[in-house]
Amino acid sequence: ESEHEKVQREQKQKCQQHFVINPDENFMFYWLALVSLAVLYNLWTCIAREAFPEIYQDTEIVWFVTDGVCDLLYLLDIFVQFRTGYLEKGLIVYSSKKLAAHYIHSRYFALDLITLLPLDLVQFLIGVHPLIRFPRFIKVYRSYRFIYMVETRTVYPNMWRVANLSHVLFLGSHWFAAFYFMISKAENFRG
Repeated sequence: ESEHEKVQREQKQKCQQHFVINPDENFMFYWLALVSLAVLYNLWTCIAREAFPEIYQDTEIVWFVTDGVCDLLYLLDIFVQFRTGYLEKGLIVYSSKKLAAHYIHSRYFALDLITLLPLDLVQFLIGVHPLIRFPRFIKVYRSYRFIYMVETRTVYPNMWRVANLSHVLFLGSHWFAAFYFMISKAENFRG
């Protein structure tokens, strides 16, 4: 192997390293924050729009665009995961083939495919039902990673845990209240 070929190989390796995302660095932290916002949007708004169609009326285009942006983030997250490094024998893997194989053979790839099922198209047949976007909720597994990263980076991890627990309780209350309202509405608010 000539000196020129060795230099080219090293340059190619450095170039590959620039396109591999370290799972513990700032880019991944901020990316997971963005994906978590999309997940929270789906978790909070789908049930609200299902229970209270009034909030959907006259603003359909806003909801449609926001749904599309969240779906685009979910799709981009698949590409990010294809380029996210992992440790093998204590060293981060930079090989594109290994990264792709690692992600494709993980359960997360299957979950991400299910998450992006285009069930929204069914709404053209049955009418507007935002809850049909329920597969988007599966992406919550990425939020767990973000929550862990915040917990390890913050000066006040206990306060973060309390805030996170409070959020989960409020989200559960939101869902129960919306279901209660939908059941009451189905019974014409009698009984």
